[in-house]
Amino acid sequence: MPILTIIRPEIPASGKDDFLAAWPTLSADLQAQPGVLYAIGGQVVGENGKKVDDFKFTQYIAFNNTEDEDTFVNSAYAKEHKANLKAQGVPEPPVRRFEFAEFSGNSPKPYLQVTSLTLPDESGRQAAREAWTKVTSALGKETNGGKLLQDGTFTGIATIGWDSPEEVEKAYKDPKVVEAFEAYKSLGDVRSNLVKLL
Repeated sequence: MPILTIIRPEIPASGKDDFLAAWPTLSADLQAQPGVLYAIGGQVVGENGKKVDDFKFTQYIAFNNTEDEDTFVNSAYAKEHKANLKAQGVPEPPVRRFEFAEFSGNSPKPYLQVTSLTLPDESGRQAAREAWTKVTSALGKETNGGKLLQDGTFTGIATIGWDSPEEVEKAYKDPKVVEAFEAYKSLGDVRSNLVKLL
């Protein structure tokens, strides 16, 4: 099944401009690596409905299956990148791996909403899926969903594409959306980021 890896590198404010200038080349290099289905990234502009002023960046790397993921992880590119971080004394960024049933073939919108729900236990998964379906139906949006690959943690993730932060803000003021989203949040710990893709 498809795998989505989410990486949040720690980039100091002083390195923001240099990183953003280098990102198109970094992204193209990453996309060209063996096993990679696609690689995108962007600046976090919203967290849990609030604007983010600090510079935060998130990378998303997708693979068709775990075999392709292993091919990338064991590639010369990945090993060299890891060695460079170690040589510079930079800690490896946190990585979270999610398994998806499928990936949408649609072109990504300029903004990506990434919402996660951590449940107390596995028994709530069906209720969570149904609650999220009500949210996306109220929004009139398509979504992709997956689950965190980590023993003992029951976290689901879903993505939605948007054209602008203004579209998101307006949509989440709709009473039907508010009601559906509140019901969804009542099931567990919900975190939601809005990322401006670059």
